[in-house]
Amino acid sequence: TALALTENKVKTPKTFFLPKTFEGVGYPDTAFLDKAEQALGYPMVFKQAYGSFGKQVYLVENRTRLEELARAFAGKDCLLQELIRTSYGRDVRVNVVGGKVVCCMLRENANDFRSNVTGGGRATRFTPSFAQEMAAIAACEAVGADFAGVDILFGKMGEPIVCEVNSNPHFKSSIDATGVDVSEYIMRYVVERVCKGC
Repeated sequence: TALALTENKVKTPKTFFLPKTFEGVGYPDTAFLDKAEQALGYPMVFKQAYGSFGKQVYLVENRTRLEELARAFAGKDCLLQELIRTSYGRDVRVNVVGGKVVCCMLRENANDFRSNVTGGGRATRFTPSFAQEMAAIAACEAVGADFAGVDILFGKMGEPIVCEVNSNPHFKSSIDATGVDVSEYIMRYVVERVCKGC
């Protein structure tokens, strides 16, 4: 996702990938972390490249913790990302279906850098800016998603920065916050695509 967004000029946090290794082999040498450390600084974000609800996402404050996580998850696909400080604990989930924004919510968490509702965050209905809408739609196009929940961070001066493109977004929080059932839009879109030309 990070590569697709960057190649299509969609603004996303600076991202570094941990080198491929295997469980049992791990990382005998962690000098590869130097470049990421210099480019991202601390704190930075460590992510396993799978999972849900922010459970596989960690805030890293120093080299000791960075090496600890790299060794603990050696053999799994992981990445390091720049922490967007201006968006600490908050983001916008923009639900896009068929190239159109169908609903949006602001997620905020006063006690964590992650905004996930299941992690204690609060979601409210939100009207995205034109720039946020365009960023979400461009992100879907970049990764080839017909529908997705796009998480957008607040950059400096509110600049939209795409954090994630969730191809299988959880609907409950969006329904609770906006009253919009995204699954209805998805089903309608799928039927229209399948029956096109029938």
